[in-house]
Amino acid sequence: MTQESAPPLAARGRWRLGVVNLVAVLVLYFAVPVRTGQSPLRLAVGLALTLAGAAVVVVILSRELGRHLNGRETGMTLLRLVLLVEVVMIGFALLYFNLAVNLDGQMVGIHTRLDALYFTATTMTTTGFGDVHAAGQLARGVTTVHLVFDVLFVAILARLASNLIGRP
Repeated sequence: MTQESAPPLAARGRWRLGVVNLVAVLVLYFAVPVRTGQSPLRLAVGLALTLAGAAVVVVILSRELGRHLNGRETGMTLLRLVLLVEVVMIGFALLYFNLAVNLDGQMVGIHTRLDALYFTATTMTTTGFGDVHAAGQLARGVTTVHLVFDVLFVAILARLASNLIGRP
């Protein structure tokens, strides 16, 4: 790489920090204690927090899209988008794992945290292999909210990308 084509030090530092953050969030995901037999209130609080987190991500992306449409400069970067997606994935994965562990019959095929992360990833990518799925009404409701979030996220991401590509 030549001196001119090398990314600036600040940009490389942000990417390193981003990678460290990604790893840290995944480590925390696998380390957060989840107990069986939690009360419905604790599950409701977890659901509310997950939905609130997803709503915050939608608001952030909507504001960034608004800045693009109004011609104002934006601070949204690919790194931020990746971090936002990871936070939402981890939130939904923890919620699905809690549903599987604490409420019989809600989730089929989720026995480990990796199963929950796998289900979240296949849902977010709309792949849906069918080996893991929501069976109970609460789990189906959560999955429906997750799917709506995914559609909104992809639409906003596509719009942001098209605006960035169209810039001179």
